[in-house]
This record gives sequence, structure tokens and C-alpha cells, in this order.
Amino acid sequence: MTTIAKTASSQLRARSREVVAYHQDRDRPGKPLHLLIPGGLLALVAFISIFATAWSSWISQATPPGQGFRLILVLLIPYFAGLVVFSYGYELYDWPRALRLALIAGAIGLAVVVVFFTIAYVWRVLLAGGAGAAGSKSSGSGGKSKSSSSSSRTRSSGSPVSVKLDLGSLGGWFDRGDEAELTTLGVCPTCGQPLPGGLGSLCPTCPPPK
Repeated sequence: MTTIAKTASSQLRARSREVVAYHQDRDRPGKPLHLLIPGGLLALVAFISIFATAWSSWISQATPPGQGFRLILVLLIPYFAGLVVFSYGYELYDWPRALRLALIAGAIGLAVVVVFFTIAYVWRVLLAGGAGAAGSKSSGSGGKSKSSSSSSRTRSSGSPVSVKLDLGSLGGWFDRGDEAELTTLGVCPTCGQPLPGGLGSLCPTCPPPK
């Protein structure tokens, strides 16, 4: 059964009307819509599955790349089979034109998938590299700021000074076993005697200052 369509394959609207008119004409053999619609749906579902598998393998990395590639090869069978059936109905039972249309449409679809996922994966790698570089710069600046702040604190505070207080040199005012708060301990700078009132009080043995 060979039927040559009157319109060009690139004229989508004119060819669609011709296919519908051929399908509704009872005097003509065959029903092209019974091939066009199921074949188109099969090719569309297979293409969506190929797209989802490629996304899972190379972008989200939920599927191992080897397993995803093998699954894509399997999905190519219903993809091209659906395109052939669709094209056979679209070209009104002209096998040479149907095969040519199926190969062209299938190659364009696969080219779109390859280009899209190549750009998406390159963009993902660039974003990951930029985030890693920003993290390393922030960590490096944080380390430098911490080291500079610690060095500034060291310079400002100087070397640590240890102060030893011999309570026995205070004339027996405190025993070594007694616990006292050093903040309340005052010593007269003139005679060295302890100040009963603590720091800021007057020495009972020295004359008051004029």
C-alpha cells in the first residue's frame, strides 16, 4: 500500500489536515490516525524516560552512569519504534519518507538531550567549583583573622607574669592555711604593715597624709 501525500512533510498544519481527511474518508484504505497517535505517544513516553534517566545519571547522580547509559540504550528501541509508527501514519503509508522522517526526528531529539545535559553538567561543575573556592577563601580569611587577633592579644597583653604572694611575710597577719580574698588585702606602701580596712584605708601606724 503506497499513498503519496499531496502536501510537504514540513507543512505541519496542511499535512495534519490531510491526514485527518484521509482517516475520515471511507473510500480510502487504512486509518493513519490509528498509527500516528499511538506511535507518537510511545515515542513521547520513551523520550521523557530517556530525559529522566539522563538527569538521574549525570545531574542528580541518583543512578550509576553505567546503569543509566544501558537503560537509555534500551529506551531507544521504543523511542525509534514509536517514531517509525508515527511517521508511517504521518506520511500516509509511504515507507521511504516515513523512515527518513523517523531518523531525522529521532536524531534531533537525541541531539537536544545531549546538548542540554552537557550544558547542565558543565554549569553544575562550575557552580560546585565556585562554591569550593569561596569556602576555601572564607576559611583562609577566617584563619588569618583569628591568628591576627590572637597575635594582637598576645602583643597587647605581653608575656605572662606570675606573681607569688608569701603570706608568712605579712607578720603573721594570715596563716598559710587561712583562706582570704586577695582583693580585700591592703599593705601600706610606707611601712609595709597590713591595712585593716583593706585597700584605700589609712594606715594606723603612719601619720595621715597632708
